[in-house]
Amino acid sequence: MGTNENPLSRIQAAQARLNKPVVCPRCGSLWFQEVTFHKYSPTAYASAELEPKENMPQTIRVCLCGWPCKPSSQVRAGRTPNDDIKSFLESVELAAKRAYEGPQATELQKQIAKLKEELR
Repeated sequence: MGTNENPLSRIQAAQARLNKPVVCPRCGSLWFQEVTFHKYSPTAYASAELEPKENMPQTIRVCLCGWPCKPSSQVRAGRTPNDDIKSFLESVELAAKRAYEGPQATELQKQIAKLKEELR
């Protein structure tokens, strides 16, 4: 029995963690938008162009600065949903790596600074 904490203190500690707001690792913001993402076919007839091609849409938080917050790990029953989750997590990693690189990042940082000034 490795812990000296009683069950009540463990429950209170867990509740405190749940009540703590998420903080963006890039800008420190506490405000996020919930965004649902889908996979689409690169070619399709006009009527099917916007028809999602995945089995399970993926929802994540996106910060005001555009930073995609990696969702917590999850496993679903069946191979197809897990393949979708794995593919989505790989895409989130790619987006997170590119989010603050190159000229787009500089422009985004300028827009964020302008927004901060306007809100003061």
